[in-house]
Amino acid sequence: MPIDKVYIDTAVEIRREWVRLLGVITDYQREIDKTKKLLYKKKQDIEDYSKTKPKIKDPKFKEFIENLFTDLEMQSTLLENKISPVSKEMEKLSKEELRLYKVITSKYPNLSDDQIKEELWPWLKDIHL
Repeated sequence: MPIDKVYIDTAVEIRREWVRLLGVITDYQREIDKTKKLLYKKKQDIEDYSKTKPKIKDPKFKEFIENLFTDLEMQSTLLENKISPVSKEMEKLSKEELRLYKVITSKYPNLSDDQIKEELWPWLKDIHL
């Protein structure tokens, strides 16, 4: 018993959106690499600064620490603002996928999971990055 085209089309749209979001995440890898470099640089800055044996009450020490945390917070916020919407979209897609699975299994109770995959795979296999 073949799965209705409406369910196949829905599965195709979900797959396309997953692939698109994975591409977005891959693009954000550059931002993550930039953050890693910033963290490494800040680690080096701390090590270099600590060699000067700063006094905790020294205003320069306070300024150094404030600047350090400001830079890290800004980079963290930048990443969060980019990744959070993608994460929410992926959660939404996951729910849509589960909903579609439940609809298909209730409409076609005699089909096993493997049979469902076999029915859908020809439509989904060519959708990739």
